[in-house]
Parts: sequence; C-alpha cells; structure tokens
Amino acid sequence: MKIRTTKPTGDPYYFPSTSYGQCTWYAYYRVQEIFGEGVYPCYRNDNKGQGFGDAKYWLRRKREDWVETNVCVEGDIIVWNGNCGHCAVVEKVNNDGTCLISQYNLDAKEGFSNATWKIGERLKGKVAQTGDFLGFLHYTKNGQDKDYKKLYEQAQAKLDKIRGILWTKQF
Repeated sequence: MKIRTTKPTGDPYYFPSTSYGQCTWYAYYRVQEIFGEGVYPCYRNDNKGQGFGDAKYWLRRKREDWVETNVCVEGDIIVWNGNCGHCAVVEKVNNDGTCLISQYNLDAKEGFSNATWKIGERLKGKVAQTGDFLGFLHYTKNGQDKDYKKLYEQAQAKLDKIRGILWTKQF
C-alpha cells in the first residue's frame, strides 16, 4: 500500500460531493484508492442515500465485508465519537504502537493532514470535536480475507509486546 502524505488532487477516486472535505468523504474514497473501486466501508446516510453520515455511527453502519477490531493494520479506518465523530485511515503501523494516519477536517476546515496517533488515545482537534476512540474498521475482501486472522494476530502480538514493555518499565 502506498502511504498518502499529500492532499489528493486530480485522483479518480476522490469525487466532489455534498460531503467534500469532511473526514467521512476522505475515508470513504481513500479505501477505494487502497482496495479498488466499489469498496465501501459503510452504508450511505439514510437520508435519500446522500452523504456519509456522522463518523461516530460508521461502526454500526458497516458493510458485511468490514469487521470491527481493536487492533489495526494498514488500510483500516479509525473511528472516534464526539459531536459528529471523526474517522481517519491507518497509513502505517509503527513499531512503537503508534499509527501514521491520514485524515481530513481535523485541524483545518476541509484540510488534509497526517498525524501520528497512539492506539486508544483520545482525539483532539481544532475543527473536529474531541472524542474517545471507538474502534477500527477492517476490510475483509467480501468476508474472505485469509490474511486477516494472521494480520490481526501479528498486530495483537505487537500490541502485547508494547504493553509488556510499558508494564515492566512501570515497576
């Protein structure tokens, strides 16, 4: 997966819509850029099928080929609660338990940004409302992702190792 560190311009996956510049708009199209056209993380907003709805509801509105997890791999969507919630895409999982994420509309209105985020950390933004971490959405390729279990176990082992290091440092 190619890591995105710049604002998408002229990319065929990013279509202008009524939700342009929102975090949900970005995540919705970023996963299509990663996994291919037609990969949608959640059902569109119930109001006339337009918009993407509030990010905080994406976990319960996820499509059948997406699963909710508590550890992440590249390409996952992170979801936080808050007023409308916020979502971002995991670009890279670092060895120290942090993630490089890409997102829209957190610190600048309709603006792209990358950030390093520690798993489980509360979200703090200038534009998006502050909120608690809710979970990750992981694409399972129509529910048949054979690598998912292996990736999940590797991510869990990495997280357990980090927790073990942190725990031993405390005592």
